[in-house]
Amino acid sequence: MDPGKPSEAFLQLRPGATCMAQKGMAMNKYGDLLYSDPPPVPPGYRVMTSAERAKIFAPFDALRGFDLALDSKTCLYEEQRYLAEDAREIIEERIQRLHEMTSKPRLPSSARPRVQVEYYVPCHDTQRIDWEWVGTYETITDTVRKVDPITRMLCLTSHLIAFDNIYSIFIL
Repeated sequence: MDPGKPSEAFLQLRPGATCMAQKGMAMNKYGDLLYSDPPPVPPGYRVMTSAERAKIFAPFDALRGFDLALDSKTCLYEEQRYLAEDAREIIEERIQRLHEMTSKPRLPSSARPRVQVEYYVPCHDTQRIDWEWVGTYETITDTVRKVDPITRMLCLTSHLIAFDNIYSIFIL
């Protein structure tokens, strides 16, 4: 028996061992599989692309909505600012002008006015004690789709804003 090589009895007693002799035995046993072609694809199936295969191992959100809940806790809320009467009239005049500009039938999207709106977004975190009275202010620049004076809503391409929540509006 060679003193540098483990005995066969030693390898059989420790099946979980990772000694070089066991690795060599695995290479002898499975070496032909490592460098062989993949098996043929059965009829009716297709080969997965690398992107599809990557989706299998992509991380998933085990706690759905948890990130949103954490973000709402770190957000700085403030009470809604109320405008003076003259500032409210200016906003109403601009909204009326937008209504006149967008009320034409079949107005192409390139002719629709663009606006910059600062508006109030109420807090939706019901875990806060003061959630009914606080929110944040956001400013967006977007294209006006419709001005609805009946429901008092400003319809933009990506947002729907109540007239009462608009703090400032500029027609670009």
